[in-house]
Amino acid sequence: MPKTFNHGAVATPIPVELARHWLRLRFGSRTDSISNEAILQFLASDDTEYRHPGDFVDDFQAYALQLAVQGALGSQAASAVGTAELGVPLWGKNIFKHCRKLILSARQEILLQIFQWHPNCEASRALATAFNDLNNGLSGRPHQQRVRIYILYDYSSKSPAGDLGDVSRWACLDVRLRAYPSFARSILHSKSLIIDGCRAILTGANIQNFYDERRSWFDGSFEVGGDAAALLRVEFQSAWRVKNSGAQFQQLRPVAPPQGHQQNVSVVLFGRPSGSLLFALTSAGMSDNSQALGFLALLNNAQQVIRIHTPNFNVSDILKALKRAIERGVRVEIVLSKNFNEGTERWVGGTNTWAAAQLLDWAAERQERLNLLFIRWYAHIDSPGTAVDDSLDAERKFSSHAKYMSIDNVVVVVGSTNMDNQSFFNSREANLAVFCAPVCRAWDAAFFMPSFGRAEPVRPEPPRELAIVPYQPPQAPVVVQFHGAGLLGPLFGIAFNNPMQNHLNLSLSLVFRNSNRNSGKK
Repeated sequence: MPKTFNHGAVATPIPVELARHWLRLRFGSRTDSISNEAILQFLASDDTEYRHPGDFVDDFQAYALQLAVQGALGSQAASAVGTAELGVPLWGKNIFKHCRKLILSARQEILLQIFQWHPNCEASRALATAFNDLNNGLSGRPHQQRVRIYILYDYSSKSPAGDLGDVSRWACLDVRLRAYPSFARSILHSKSLIIDGCRAILTGANIQNFYDERRSWFDGSFEVGGDAAALLRVEFQSAWRVKNSGAQFQQLRPVAPPQGHQQNVSVVLFGRPSGSLLFALTSAGMSDNSQALGFLALLNNAQQVIRIHTPNFNVSDILKALKRAIERGVRVEIVLSKNFNEGTERWVGGTNTWAAAQLLDWAAERQERLNLLFIRWYAHIDSPGTAVDDSLDAERKFSSHAKYMSIDNVVVVVGSTNMDNQSFFNSREANLAVFCAPVCRAWDAAFFMPSFGRAEPVRPEPPRELAIVPYQPPQAPVVVQFHGAGLLGPLFGIAFNNPMQNHLNLSLSLVFRNSNRNSGKK
């Protein structure tokens, strides 16, 4: 029996066009590409009866997000219209102060995934205290209304249990811990915090003592909301369900949109599941890697400026894409961490020093292109003009661990991915591409430009003005094409129980000009 509304003794089938209307209210005209057959598949998937239209809308919204991640929304596959915070909490304990603030605002659910958890560091103590304070603030809540907390960490990490203590003492919290079943190079490297399915933080930071105040690494924390957060919730659920496909996540009550955010921001979620057990040094299978395709598609369509901040840098396809961009006259600005992880990276693709030399030597042979390439070593904020050499510092103080890329002052990518072979071809990762000129300009100004400005050139470079170039839209639409078999769903390891999964069209096109409709006057 198809899904129906139960009005007393009468069960009325839900019409396809009514379902499409509700979906259009939530996702706009982008849903026109969802076929009637796909909607019928949903309506016939079980014999659920709804007593209230709101329940059906919530269920249908969840289904639409599943379709989005699988790529069924045609030209806007795996995208959503959400919100993004214009202010950027940055390095060190400021990241975890912001996480604490969001944790204390939770009323239904907290999802946290992390690569490494160091016991008894400032960050782990801050989060444990935040959970305790949240419980105290919810004192008197009925047992059935406890806030559900899911914490997912890589198998190689220490468990958070030591810092959290006896979680049964928290009467208002339902805490669940799980180690992601990684093996060898196949690890969980994603880092996100999602609150009530409506606010989320993507960060490069782990819960580690590298973020203690006495030696705090530079890193980034970026907040999004609305459907952008809902997409990240879907990604978290898929990671949690690895080796536990029966895990259930409860439906969430609607929550007001976050305050202080840029509204109507187009975002795209892309990443990859943990992959090969052995180390991948080539781009074999690139057509099935939406993370690599996402980065390359954006780089290949850049028209004016590319900005990259990464701790590790050795992906050969990225180096080639940057050379092609420079040949087109695109300015490239890169901030790397000097000698960061060079002991291991030299054996798995190349060191930062090697990658920088590859690009600079290539540009030097084309003298007219040398003034378009700027590669700099990260310098600690308290010592401008002084690069930090990790090889001289046993405690690795004041390094940069930030992962950030922006294109043409229009789109910015944040998440967990380093520009190295481990992240591109082995780890499980999650990233958001935010298509919004005001957000991109704000994040560039608050995050990238100050770091780039104080960084030390790898080699002497021509003088230039440190200014954000106003965005000039291209004469023709710049289309970013993602193509691949099983584009986003399989690459996140998401296996929704959907009979149509095998014959959905999984190609994605994103048009830069679409983001400008939200940017106001240029």
